[in-house]
Amino acid sequence: MRTIFRTSLVSVLSTVFAVTALAHPNHKEHWGPSIGSTLPTDITVTTHEGDTVTLSDLATGNGLAIAFVRSADWCPFCKRQIVELNQSRDEFAKRGVNLVVLSYDSVAILNAFADEQNIGYTLVSDEGSRVINAFGIRNEKHEKGTSGYGIPHPGIMLFSPSGTLVAKFAEEGYRKRPPVEDVLAEADRRLVNQ
Repeated sequence: MRTIFRTSLVSVLSTVFAVTALAHPNHKEHWGPSIGSTLPTDITVTTHEGDTVTLSDLATGNGLAIAFVRSADWCPFCKRQIVELNQSRDEFAKRGVNLVVLSYDSVAILNAFADEQNIGYTLVSDEGSRVINAFGIRNEKHEKGTSGYGIPHPGIMLFSPSGTLVAKFAEEGYRKRPPVEDVLAEADRRLVNQ
């Protein structure tokens, strides 16, 4: 009887672990478009300074790093990340990689935050979440009509100058963000020293 119980328990636990593994895949691998995808060229965004551009317009020099954040208005984790990226902006510039933060916030909100925090790189507004939706990273937990509707799952993507996705970084949840050192190391590997 003990052998049957032990065998049944092992079988049940194996099934639970298998289902759990399928339910929680490696978030980084399943976040956003596949490596090798290209930037959408038909969607425009507006910089915090009011210029209308496409993301491919921003893929200059050795490439483009886009940090997708929830909000520079109400998300303390996003605000902290934007400021931390600002402290590393010279490292991106030394590598010839254009650093951009994208959120669903209005231009006015992004401009006010950039002024208040003395942000020295480009913040872009994706009001209507067209880029966020095109990349498949919209947080579906927020329903239409709620203040969080249209926010992305946060993360960072690296694109080559031709607009090809070469690396992506994401963490489970919204509180933890990819380490900037990891993004810079991958930029060296994939964009600078190729």
